[in-house]
Amino acid sequence: MDDTVSAVTERIVTAVSTEADRDPATLPPLYETIDPETLVTACQVFDTGQTTFLYAGHEVTVYADFTVEVRAETSGRREPGNATSG
Repeated sequence: MDDTVSAVTERIVTAVSTEADRDPATLPPLYETIDPETLVTACQVFDTGQTTFLYAGHEVTVYADFTVEVRAETSGRREPGNATSG
């Protein structure tokens, strides 16, 4: 795993654990929801846009600049997956 993939993975897990008030070690592995390498590749290909997916009961959006936004799931979609690109 390269440094960018590791950094984005850590950023996502940290953001979700903070939002959920949970220890990061108690979260499921991110790769069970989305392939981190594919996520980073998608962000590198597009100058703008974002990818949104569900992880550990939270809606996670990763923007082209690798900014991560996390919200508690409220859309009624179910895990795992439901990845979308925009």
